[in-house]
Amino acid sequence: MNLDKAEQDFLSDLLHDTHGVWEWPQFIKLHCPHVPDTEVPGIARARLLAWIEEGRVSLAAQPVHPTDIKTREELISYLASADLTGDYLPGAPSIDLK
Repeated sequence: MNLDKAEQDFLSDLLHDTHGVWEWPQFIKLHCPHVPDTEVPGIARARLLAWIEEGRVSLAAQPVHPTDIKTREELISYLASADLTGDYLPGAPSIDLK
């Protein structure tokens, strides 16, 4: 599956705006309608974790909404178990382009 264009668009948008982690699955659903809804959370999680590991994105210093997630390790732990269906997640962390 090729999400390159959607990834580029989302990462480009991060140049201008902080995003909650729940917004990436929403973005996939909107821009990649061929991806089954059941696959979106796993794809979203894998890409977010890869971006963090690659140093492309980091935890936002000024989150979109209040969150208790304060470190890179907490962000990674959160993503490992978060329900990334694309709905707003109370207390979810936000990300910025690094």
